Amino acid sequence: MAYRGKFAKVACGLSTAGHHVRLVGPVGSDSMGDQLVAELEQCGVDIEYSFRAGAASPRTLILLDETGERTIIAVNSEAGPSSFLPVRGPDLRSADCVYIEGYTRYPAGTAAAAKSAFLVTSPPVPGATTWPATVEVGSQTQ
Repeated sequence: MAYRGKFAKVACGLSTAGHHVRLVGPVGSDSMGDQLVAELEQCGVDIEYSFRAGAASPRTLILLDETGERTIIAVNSEAGPSSFLPVRGPDLRSADCVYIEGYTRYPAGTAAAAKSAFLVTSPPVPGATTWPATVEVGSQTQ
């Protein structure tokens, strides 16, 4: 079983390649969250701005059929939207790149705080009026 989500895979890959990477956001308050923190620290990811969400880690099931088509089923945790907002965050003005999981959980002001950073985010949700991004990663059905 892989404990890492897409953000952790990106963070560990960049950190292992020699970049300074910070995780700013929630980690589940269960054994899966403990395992994730251990893996991030082992990869050299700075977790100073991470925090425990006060809820279990969300689970995602990925099913593959014989042709390689995948179905992703998100199993919600009991964490509410406010559980995802950090109490304090790093100064993003000098960041080279900021990956924002999605503005449905993080305020759009995060992009403004990053000033000249390369912004990577998931595709906009239907009806979004603002979705700052340099690059979108993912699919419209995500």
